[in-house]
Amino acid sequence: MVWIPTFSCWLFTSYLISFGVSHVYGITLTARDETGIKGPNPVTVKCEYVLAPGEVLFTITMSRKRTTDPSYTDIAVFRPDVDSSLYGPGVADDFKLRTTLIMSDGSTSVRFDRVECEDEAAYRCSVDYQTAGNTADTKTADMNLLLQAQPLTPTITLTPAYADGYTDGQQVQFRCQGSIGKPAGDFLWFRYRGNTPEDITSLARLNPSYPTTGTCTFDRVSQLTLNVSRQDNGMTIRCAANHTTLTKPTGFETCNSTCRQTDKIAVFYTFTESDPDVSSNLAGGTHTAGDTVTLKCNADTNPPATFSWHKEGDDNSTTPGGEWTLSNLQIEDSGTYTCMATNVVRGVTYNASRSLNINVFATTTTPSTTPSTSTQSPPSGKTDAVEPGPTGMFTIVVSVVICRVSQHHYSCVQNIYNYSISVHIL
Repeated sequence: MVWIPTFSCWLFTSYLISFGVSHVYGITLTARDETGIKGPNPVTVKCEYVLAPGEVLFTITMSRKRTTDPSYTDIAVFRPDVDSSLYGPGVADDFKLRTTLIMSDGSTSVRFDRVECEDEAAYRCSVDYQTAGNTADTKTADMNLLLQAQPLTPTITLTPAYADGYTDGQQVQFRCQGSIGKPAGDFLWFRYRGNTPEDITSLARLNPSYPTTGTCTFDRVSQLTLNVSRQDNGMTIRCAANHTTLTKPTGFETCNSTCRQTDKIAVFYTFTESDPDVSSNLAGGTHTAGDTVTLKCNADTNPPATFSWHKEGDDNSTTPGGEWTLSNLQIEDSGTYTCMATNVVRGVTYNASRSLNINVFATTTTPSTTPSTSTQSPPSGKTDAVEPGPTGMFTIVVSVVICRVSQHHYSCVQNIYNYSISVHIL
């Protein structure tokens, strides 16, 4: 029966050791690493303790060692027996203004109400206490305060820096620079044609990060090069920071304090091979005398093109504007109509033209005819009616052809008229 308690005691000891408890009978001291975000973002470094029966806690001293410090420096001393907490003698006033010392039963802590770069350090809790055997002892526990920093608003510049816009096919470089926080983040690029964002980060070059002077954060430069086109007229380019402390931008949000975007960018362009586009409100080019037709001309250019219409062979027929309405068409209105379009880009004038034909035909009307009947009076002295002789009907067909010749156009109109004649044969 002796081996059973011995075995149970061994299992219990092994259980405690697996959870980091080094003394089964003695004070237990715990400290955990914390992560703080630079700025007004509270974070607390804490020491927790559990006394064994008969032990007495004297003081808990919290100290820190930054990477530039040769050794640990005391920042706070806690005296549970007199319920007091004091800053270390060498602590700066700035540190006191943005921290709070907190002491409670079983723990002591320093709460940072505002975190600065210098707060990233290794922290140590040293506990002075009296053991159950009435001997003085010291126990320590270490932890780290790791620091993160959010990125700041970047700057975005364009090269060349034309204020009014760029020309179709011109190469433009967009440069985004700024603090990308700690640890070093990167930049995302979005192109807006209208209200739809397009992630074009893959087209950009991201330079290596470098420490920001006087801080613990990092700066970075990213460059995006585009050959702008007519589809880019009115577009916006956005550069947005991407960092672990931020929700990854999708491009749909309003640009906030960690992104920057350009104003709408103007791209100037002239005609394509299909410009200008000409049309009329009546299908085809054949119209009937008396019709009204509206000729239309347009082209997609920036700046907008100016237009004028001209009937070939008629020097007095030029009409300014993209529309020309011809009312009560006549045969002599048949011909070729040309739209001339003009566009000026950066002082260079571009012209384009396109024509359409108008053919006007006269309306054909067939006169109404009624067969005629003839009677004769009987000769004198006779009372019998005279029977009419044989009657014949003849139809005469008249064809009239009107031809018109102009400098660039030849057209003919044929009108056919039918006439019926009633002839009475005596």
